Amino acid sequence: MTQGIEGLPGTRRGRSAYTFALQNQEQPMPMDFLGRIENQTFPLTVTDPVDIQNAAVLVAAGLVEANLPTESDGPELSGVVVRITPMGRAALKRMHDKPS
Repeated sequence: MTQGIEGLPGTRRGRSAYTFALQNQEQPMPMDFLGRIENQTFPLTVTDPVDIQNAAVLVAAGLVEANLPTESDGPELSGVVVRITPMGRAALKRMHDKPS
């Protein structure tokens, strides 16, 4: 069994599974963000840094097209989600069709 820096079992790369779960609980996941913007009018301005980070993940996955600031641009800049791609719409459909 792996021991992390906190001495907890299941730790990978110095982070416990508990710490990872807490961090993910505090911030919405990219797919949650995609669901929130699903029925918005595009282009959509995004100013919250967490939303910008989620949009960047969705861009990398090919689920949205967006113009986003980089880290060197500074935290006060906004981004623009141009559209949800067909692949993003398909992912949303799968989310809605998934039984609870």
